[in-house]
Amino acid sequence: MGIYLVIEANNGLIFMWDRKTSLFIKLSPKYKGRVCGLCGNYDGNANNDFTTRCHAVVVNPLVFGNSWKDLPSCPDAQSITSPCTANPYRQAWAQKQCSIIQSDVFSSCHSIVDPAPYYDACVFDSCACDTGGDCECFCTAVAAYAESCNQASICIRWRTPKICPLFCDYYNPPGECEWHYMPCGSPCMKTCRSPSGSCSTQMPPLEGCYPKCPPAQPYFDEDTMTCVLKEQCGCYDKEGRHYNNSEKVPTSENCHTCTCSSMNIQCNYDAQACTCAYHGNKYPPGNTIYNTTDGHGNCITAVCGKNGTIDKRSYPCPVPTPTTHMPTTITGNQPTTTFVFSSTTPEPHTVTVTCSPCEWSPWYDTSFPTLGTPGGDSETYEKIREAGHKICAKPSQIQCRAEKFPNVTIDNVGQVVQCNVAKGLTCRNEDQTGPLALCFNYQVKVLCCDYSACPTKPTPSTTPPTSTANSPTIPTTTEHFTKTPCQETLCYWSPWMNSDYPEYGPGGGDDETIKHIIQKGFKTCENPVEVKCQAVRYPGVPLKDLVQKVTCNNQGLLCENKLQYPPICLNYEIKTKCCKMVKCNTTTKPTTPSTTIPTIPPSTTTVTTPSTTVPATPSTTTTTTPSTTTETTTTTQTPTTTSTTTTPSTTTETTTTTQPPTTTSTITTPSTTTETTTTTTSSYYNTFNY
Repeated sequence: MGIYLVIEANNGLIFMWDRKTSLFIKLSPKYKGRVCGLCGNYDGNANNDFTTRCHAVVVNPLVFGNSWKDLPSCPDAQSITSPCTANPYRQAWAQKQCSIIQSDVFSSCHSIVDPAPYYDACVFDSCACDTGGDCECFCTAVAAYAESCNQASICIRWRTPKICPLFCDYYNPPGECEWHYMPCGSPCMKTCRSPSGSCSTQMPPLEGCYPKCPPAQPYFDEDTMTCVLKEQCGCYDKEGRHYNNSEKVPTSENCHTCTCSSMNIQCNYDAQACTCAYHGNKYPPGNTIYNTTDGHGNCITAVCGKNGTIDKRSYPCPVPTPTTHMPTTITGNQPTTTFVFSSTTPEPHTVTVTCSPCEWSPWYDTSFPTLGTPGGDSETYEKIREAGHKICAKPSQIQCRAEKFPNVTIDNVGQVVQCNVAKGLTCRNEDQTGPLALCFNYQVKVLCCDYSACPTKPTPSTTPPTSTANSPTIPTTTEHFTKTPCQETLCYWSPWMNSDYPEYGPGGGDDETIKHIIQKGFKTCENPVEVKCQAVRYPGVPLKDLVQKVTCNNQGLLCENKLQYPPICLNYEIKTKCCKMVKCNTTTKPTTPSTTIPTIPPSTTTVTTPSTTVPATPSTTTTTTPSTTTETTTTTQTPTTTSTTTTPSTTTETTTTTQPPTTTSTITTPSTTTETTTTTTSSYYNTFNY
């Protein structure tokens, strides 16, 4: 508006900035006597404006200014140095230029607004501007006095082509003259940002360049500095972002789409715009969000349904059914009877159980750095346990960080710190260097592992026995290796977040709720498991010791001025603990030992032959188990045995197994010599599937 950028808040606060060095702050009358700070208390009495933070009225401006420091670490100002003393070559020029304030140009205002403080401020600023922009400080100082006169209903036309001119013709298109300079222009006009053309009654007429929009184009576009039609204005959201007509406008309301239409944002229900939010991620309808089990044989599937709802379905997990094939036993007149058994070994089935063998603790901060040579910060396990926190006896890992630098590694903080997984963290002031040998406030968290937390056990699977006649018993063991998936809960603390500054008035306060923090662009989860709150100026001090009534829970922090005395909230900040389920690291373990034992049908054979040598017929038996894990091949030949007798007698050779006899064959002939030759060779292969 004119040469000023005006921001009018809905709580009665108005900012006016000339885009250079002047800033005006105007308050609604409801704030009279209810504010404090460097701008005074707005009670109409200038004698008590130098009120410190401790509510003490002082005379020294240094004491007053130092009391309102934003950070205690900032050093106090010791003296006020006059820029005209530091730059004496500027003083004469500054006094001559600023004399316009005390000249006849402003004579009609001298009796209403005292020019003396404005003249002193003009000289002060003009002497200080010695590095370029000499006229900027001078012009804005004179404009400040003219604005004060303007607010007192005294309009002064003080600018000339030689003294702080404004060239409004710059905005005029060729051949047109719609822009003009006005020392006390119209306070409000129809703009694209303010279509109604109405504004606060506290807004005074402001000097500057003003257009005169024709009836055919009644709205002034402040971005393009042109007069436009209503349809050309577009729309502005609550954050001030501009959208053209018919352009889609982002919205946080689920299942809705918004469009800019003739300076208005219209939102309608749209089923295609529905999404499901889960752990900070968004899923379109029909998409599977997660698959898991309950640890008792039931599977759970979550799918994004209509209207952004998450549909969960529980059902028994499928288990493979083993099958067994028994082929026909073939027997004949051959000397060797062969029995062949084949079976299908069921695949090992492992029930997935959600487990967390290792889990990180939250960040622990049980002590605050103490001053002095023996002082420092100590976050040892002993002190953490003394503070009432439960921590495992032997942590596997440890992480340390400085509270004020949460994203900086401990090695890059610049202090000597002992971060020991066996004891915790120790920082001593005497080990630090610099003008302020003081340890930062540190935090630690540890990784604790409890492997008994995973109850998943291997399901034994035994291959049915395979038998081969006339072959020795050879136990074959096959180990099946499977990966046991699991899930663990990963939790982490966010840095301290401060999204709001306390607003004045009975309806104001400090809003640090989760919803407000997310709206302001901070990254955190919507449903934290824990929230910590503290005052920015008093870090580490419990809320109960601040003597203010605030609400601090898992929804964030809320402080209302009307509940406080004096009626103003402190500036608060919060940090959140967010947890999410992630896949934990899996380790290859043998889960299904399988044993294959070929068994020989026990038999007893008695053979008596003539003196001629009769080699036994070799017998070959092959057993194949159709399984993905085991293949066994056995080849059997008759072992060689020689027996010689000199008398006509019957020689009998008997071989008996330990099993009960099932088959007996006897052949007897008049013979004096018996020679039986048998060769046995067995080989087997074990195949391990991983």
